[in-house]
Amino acid sequence: MNPLEEVWDWYLRTRFVLRFVDRLGEKHWEKPPDDLPLFRDEKFKEVKSKDLIEGARVGLESLDDLAVIRFFAAFEAIVRGQLRDEVENELKTIKHLVLVDAAQEAIKTIARGSFAWVLDSLKGLDHNLVEQVRQIRRYRNWVSHGRRGNAPPRVGPKETFDRLAAFLQLLDPRSSST
Repeated sequence: MNPLEEVWDWYLRTRFVLRFVDRLGEKHWEKPPDDLPLFRDEKFKEVKSKDLIEGARVGLESLDDLAVIRFFAAFEAIVRGQLRDEVENELKTIKHLVLVDAAQEAIKTIARGSFAWVLDSLKGLDHNLVEQVRQIRRYRNWVSHGRRGNAPPRVGPKETFDRLAAFLQLLDPRSSST
């Protein structure tokens, strides 16, 4: 399972559990069956259905944005690693000192520089897809920096997964992204 698929699996499982807790609180918590040991547990006796419902809904409200952040972090690490490896491999055949220096600078920028620069350098692969990834990056940045300023267009987890997986497939057709 690749890192994007791992995040997708985490997202689906977490969403399932939060929805389950929400439904449990909404439909079943106030009138629990007497024969279940769960409801004889002292810790659960104090829990109110509204607490379960509110907790689950707060979690669900943040989950999609947290998933976008996690997807993009995994994606960025994959892209940086793959490009670094490719340029390092190309560097083995370069003889001219100016080109060697340029390749070494490119490796440094790929590893630690602006990811916007990395995306700009890949526009030739599929300009439209790069722009779709850039939209995810803007939304991720807006969320992770405290939602300051005007909100960029929202990108949900499924759309994020699909776009990033498509980009990785384009970058390395041998990889299995979905």
